[in-house]
Amino acid sequence: MDFKKFYDLISDHEKLKYLDVLLQSNKKLQQDFKLKVSIDPKIQVEDNNYSLSFAQLVEYFKNSFEADFSDVNFTDFDWEDIYIPRDRYVEDWELVENYCCGLVSDLFISVKDLFIQKLVEARYRELLAASIALYDVCENLDIDDGDYCVADCIFDTFYSESNEVLKFISKKIENVSALNTEIVDSLLQFFTFIFSEYENKNFGEKELETLIYIIMLKIEDSSKIFNLFANNSFKFFPRISDFLINKYSNEDKWVDFAINHYKKDRTIAEKLLQKLNKTDSEKFISVAFSLIKNPFANKDNLIDLPIDEVYYTYEYINRFLLPMINYKEHKLLFVAVNLNLANSLNQIENYISVRDYLSLEQKQLFIKKIIYKELEIKVYIVENKLDEAKEILKRNSTLNNLKELIRPFTTIDPDFCFNYITSFIDEKIQTERGRDVYYQIACLLNFSRELKGFNAKTLQYSKKLYVSNTRLSALKDEFIKAKLINPLNNL
Repeated sequence: MDFKKFYDLISDHEKLKYLDVLLQSNKKLQQDFKLKVSIDPKIQVEDNNYSLSFAQLVEYFKNSFEADFSDVNFTDFDWEDIYIPRDRYVEDWELVENYCCGLVSDLFISVKDLFIQKLVEARYRELLAASIALYDVCENLDIDDGDYCVADCIFDTFYSESNEVLKFISKKIENVSALNTEIVDSLLQFFTFIFSEYENKNFGEKELETLIYIIMLKIEDSSKIFNLFANNSFKFFPRISDFLINKYSNEDKWVDFAINHYKKDRTIAEKLLQKLNKTDSEKFISVAFSLIKNPFANKDNLIDLPIDEVYYTYEYINRFLLPMINYKEHKLLFVAVNLNLANSLNQIENYISVRDYLSLEQKQLFIKKIIYKELEIKVYIVENKLDEAKEILKRNSTLNNLKELIRPFTTIDPDFCFNYITSFIDEKIQTERGRDVYYQIACLLNFSRELKGFNAKTLQYSKKLYVSNTRLSALKDEFIKAKLINPLNNL
């Protein structure tokens, strides 16, 4: 095999590896290489980055990202470049949205490469500056999306792609055994910039905080950083503040910090609740009520929004609290948590556990704001108000939800269930058509077969429908598939 063929078969990685070995060991070759190979001006600028202040470095990366991002045109595109599926219809706006979001994802290939380069070269100062710049640019995008109104999706893609870059770098840093000695100074510059530039603004980038937190875990002496945070009232980065206070201060100081910041971070909230539950019952109840949706906040708005929907989902904080509380010590809180869980998880058991502690007015308030109609029916049944429960069933029944709505009645009144299901089906067969309708009807009939003592009656009713609707071939087919009918016995 001649050399050219052999050379073409070798990967670029192997070629570069061999070239690097030669260059490192041959001075003459190094001089020749410097004369014949040009340097990218952008890299030359980056080589002078150590002479820039941290603020100038952030501005440099912001300008760089803005220039790259502004090159993308989301309004002037060729439809030939847009992928159009052949197996299904897709609206034009959705096609444009997918195309534009794809352009954004392509942009972040070079962004990710930049961050990897800074990490490999251990240029943590530049890595931190680029992180702030990326966050700031993505937060302040001015997107022209033309006639298709897809700016929200484009913005979300910028945000998610930037988060993915930071997540990737965080995972890589976790595997770095040791950081260089300049990392503390780089972090001090980073935090000083944040405390100064964002003094009257909110800085809440969670992925960037995770990246910094991972770096902090690898630093033995972070006392200077602690002092900087203390002088700035631990304003930003609650997770890092929590770490520093635990490392360099006392328990009382941590509680004071947590009381002021628990709404910003779920982990801090959890730790504070656990501590207060053992040491200060009054504060525990106060903090807990500030995090949950209070079902008795007022009569007009039964359930408040959570303090922070990102960290305190509807049921999460209530689930966390439930094992820690009881009615004897935490009466109102115990009731509130159980009602929240009943409502958010459609669980009648939580309602039953506190119903004896509720006044008639409180029960009525709770029922008014129940999310799930199934739960509303269950509550009325528990309260021995069957007529009200049946009325809710009749007002809200559809082919899709009837099984779940009627299920609470199956153990207390199977006759009612069978009669209601068959009457409902009779009406639907007269008013609705389509295979999906007949499939849902077949499912309802199989549900009816499970009613105690109604298997035979349901099969008899199914046969009647099958015979009396001979023109509805799709209905007959769905009944056979559901094994409601044996076609050999009905020839």
